[in-house]
Amino acid sequence: MREGFAFVAFTGKGAALAETLRAELGGTVQIPGEGFSLGAWTAENFPEREALIFIGAAGIALRAVAPHIRSKAEDPAVLCVDETGRFVIPLLSGHLGGANELARLVAALTGGTAVITTATDLNGAFAVDLWAKSQGMTVLQPERIRQVSAAVLGGETVRVYCPYPVAGERPAQLRCVDCNAEADVLVSFRKEETGTLQLIPRVLTLGVGCRRGTSSVKSEASIRRRSAGLQPSTSSRMKTDCCVFAGTTDGALCSTVRKNCARQRGVLRRQPLWKPKPAWTTSASGRQYSAAAEARLRKANTPPRV
Repeated sequence: MREGFAFVAFTGKGAALAETLRAELGGTVQIPGEGFSLGAWTAENFPEREALIFIGAAGIALRAVAPHIRSKAEDPAVLCVDETGRFVIPLLSGHLGGANELARLVAALTGGTAVITTATDLNGAFAVDLWAKSQGMTVLQPERIRQVSAAVLGGETVRVYCPYPVAGERPAQLRCVDCNAEADVLVSFRKEETGTLQLIPRVLTLGVGCRRGTSSVKSEASIRRRSAGLQPSTSSRMKTDCCVFAGTTDGALCSTVRKNCARQRGVLRRQPLWKPKPAWTTSASGRQYSAAAEARLRKANTPPRV
């Protein structure tokens, strides 16, 4: 699980700004010195941190992270901030990684401008990936997000199949359908071969128990058999999309659970399940900032009175 922010600055003025931001947001600050390697710093922090924040030129940040970019569903947020704090640019993972929201917060802290280039944000349109994140769902096919966003921006109606009641006012361009075969966006934890964008809600709890001495191979085979027909099944996505309750401290069973699911409960780890009342909102980030930072973010997101 990714944790915390990593700042790197290349000038004295940039270092002072990084320290100011770290005091508000937490994280670590790296000031390059003798023997410092930006490539090594990026390689260490890219897979571990929620966000990498470069205080300096955008080109430096782009060259540093380019070898590590995998997909919008996996990459952390990457921001570039000039040393005066005048401009804050989200470079990577604007929605799923939270870079756009973080850019707005950093800009609120520095008194600068968040340079947001995401089309749905600029047009105030519904963003399906942001909705999935705010509701705790996993995007199964990130490459299909652009098709849905393009339809929304083009004024087309997007059909959504969701078997759960969704609170709040539905965006005007979305229409709920009763058949998953008709949907452009499908909310389901089952295996579906519809060719549409599928969002996986984390609503399942797998109860695991066994006799002492049961081998991990047998335990894993049982888990796979019980999860047949669910999405995901044998893929590695199972590690992030289900919750497990282990009712024993048996070493082999715990090993099996750790191997198959990262979101564990009971004796292994406690993680919240999916929200019981999903809503159409896309504003919930799930991250808690300091009270001062939250106040500035609210102020920055409040539209001016006309």
